[in-house]
Amino acid sequence: MKKQILGWVLILMMGCHGEYESQELSVSDRVEMLIARNYEMADEFDEKANEMQTQLDARRSANPEGDFSSNEEMIAWLRGEAQRIRDNILEVEIDSHYRRAEGLDEIADDWQETLDMWRRGDPNGDYSSTETKIADLREEACELRDQARKLEEDLQRE
Repeated sequence: MKKQILGWVLILMMGCHGEYESQELSVSDRVEMLIARNYEMADEFDEKANEMQTQLDARRSANPEGDFSSNEEMIAWLRGEAQRIRDNILEVEIDSHYRRAEGLDEIADDWQETLDMWRRGDPNGDYSSTETKIADLREEACELRDQARKLEEDLQRE
């Protein structure tokens, strides 16, 4: 039974890879699609575990003295894998948020250097739109870090 489930997982993963490789997508779009597909896979594991639990409950009520330990192990394994997948997704999302925030900070720093250079050349110029852009970039980076910290808290609770 475990080999059957592992085969099912492999088929899902191979199909997933081929599906996204054939499309002209940006890296972030591919990551988002893979994250969504992994959430679907985790849900499928949970559904299969629930289905098996229902069958096990029926078999157990028909035969209360039976040995169902292998079924219980398989159900626990499926649920554990579903949770592991979700935890891995959270870790990827956390890392992605931090990396994107870092990238936005670097862009804001570059814009700030450029703005400083412009100000040296023309101290009386109107640079409000550039200042707004820099502030927006820094705010977005801060929001991404806040989201990453919230995801880290979620991961710690699980």
